Amino acid sequence: MPRLNLAALLSAVLLFASTPSPAAAEEMTFDFADPKGVNGITFVLDSQLEPFVGTGGGITGEVTYDPEAPESFAGSISVATGELKLISDRMTNVMLGADWLNADSNQQITVEFTGAEAIEASDDAEAGEDADAGARLMVKGVLKYGSLSLEKDFEIHATYIPNGGTERGGGSGDLLVLRSEFTVSRYDLGIKPDMGTDKVSEEVWVIVPIAGYSK
Repeated sequence: MPRLNLAALLSAVLLFASTPSPAAAEEMTFDFADPKGVNGITFVLDSQLEPFVGTGGGITGEVTYDPEAPESFAGSISVATGELKLISDRMTNVMLGADWLNADSNQQITVEFTGAEAIEASDDAEAGEDADAGARLMVKGVLKYGSLSLEKDFEIHATYIPNGGTERGGGSGDLLVLRSEFTVSRYDLGIKPDMGTDKVSEEVWVIVPIAGYSK
């Protein structure tokens, strides 16, 4: 029967105990005021007679996120109302005017995130090989526009990319990319509730792909 080498066993135990464990992921803050000026949203109103599409820039806001604990997702994202545009300049001016969005008084449309639940793990294959942590989240939020606050759930795909800010350019550090699609009723937002839907759809379809840099 082989003899137990106590000295070798003790050395192995001490070596294991002294080996540093991998650093645990921590909650980080990501800034979505894009220094490259690329971040934006798209919105579509698909009415029967006059479907139209628009874009929005002026994205600001911060989100805290821990890729090892996706339910930590919190923060807020805003879009500058005056940065919303349609293909037609005339329609843009009408949309931003006092009878519609009243951009002079309501300068931002903001979503504040109040709670999140991870609903599906993701391998982020479509986001590139460097996206090593991601999750699909059901996020509770409050959409704020003027004096109105509308509670709403948002499905968000959050992709965390280590060193992605440096690779993307315009900044440094890690990157958090948020992708979401949702609809909201213009009636719920108090936008021309007395107007029919043949030319201006009640439903506004919003598409959001934005990136934030770690602070």
